[in-house]
Amino acid sequence: AQAVVGLDDDRDQPTGEIRISTSRLAAHQFIEPHLGEFHRRYPKVRLELVIDDGLGDIIREGCDAGVRLREAVADSMIAVPISPPMRLVVVGSPAYLAAHPRPARPEDLRDHANIRDSNAQNPGRAVFLVDGKAVSVPLPGRITVNSAQAVRHLVLEGEGIAMIPSFVVARDLAEGRLERLLPDFLRPQLDIQALYLPQPFMPPRLTAYLDHLRMALSPLLKAPRPDS
Repeated sequence: AQAVVGLDDDRDQPTGEIRISTSRLAAHQFIEPHLGEFHRRYPKVRLELVIDDGLGDIIREGCDAGVRLREAVADSMIAVPISPPMRLVVVGSPAYLAAHPRPARPEDLRDHANIRDSNAQNPGRAVFLVDGKAVSVPLPGRITVNSAQAVRHLVLEGEGIAMIPSFVVARDLAEGRLERLLPDFLRPQLDIQALYLPQPFMPPRLTAYLDHLRMALSPLLKAPRPDS
């Protein structure tokens, strides 16, 4: 009887291939560290990652879902959070701040070179909380890229100030390579999202993967960070 139960359990395992579209940052920080555990738990599922630092066309790429750290998604897609909320922070390098006046309020960013991430909902503006109200502030700048890591490198080089997810620069802040700015004007939080088209039936292999990723990210992103 025990052998029969084992066969039944094996037959109920999700099978087949899933293709996940994701950014280089999300792949490195959140997906790759947990692939081994996922494959040990679901050995019959084959996973392919399609790396694209822009939003990309998930369906045209033949992907089942996308995993992105985003503030907005295409209207046709369903976005489901799969991580606890995270914070965006404003940072600058000591060299840049030695040569430019330190911003005291969000509106001071108008006078700085802002490195913008084109994956943001509106790269040219950012929302801060000023006196308890959400205020949209322009972010003028000459450099816009579609990668949070590229934004980080440019800020480290002293090219300007940037707004960036806190986990991307946590070590830089802790070790003094970057300084946090405007800490009293907390941004609304954002999270990692799974993106897919509306569908009447979610394949068990995709459900299993997104559930696995959600469980893996929960303790990781709740860990204390320098901005908390």
